[in-house]
Amino acid sequence: MEISIDKSYSSCYIKVTAENVKVEECVSESLYHLKEDGKPDYTKFKGYDIEDKPLTMFVSVLEDLIYYREREYNSTSLISCLFEKLPEKERTELLTELKRYYDEE
Repeated sequence: MEISIDKSYSSCYIKVTAENVKVEECVSESLYHLKEDGKPDYTKFKGYDIEDKPLTMFVSVLEDLIYYREREYNSTSLISCLFEKLPEKERTELLTELKRYYDEE
């Protein structure tokens, strides 16, 4: 099985290829600035981003893969990448929690 990402300027596709199976799914969405009432203003394009639903599904699968793995797995690069994407408040809270947890040991 092969899983890959094909990214262009305006779209991002996840491609899954296996014996007798080929799936290609667009996982990007267009973003627009919001009006004062909180609704999208389709005249003010903001950019493209990855949709929440496919990202959440991949996170769930990845969590399960790591959970069911018996051997140790060096996930340092994954942790670093995810940590960089955290909002500042959550990053600070997590750092405090981790420091408290590991200082107690």
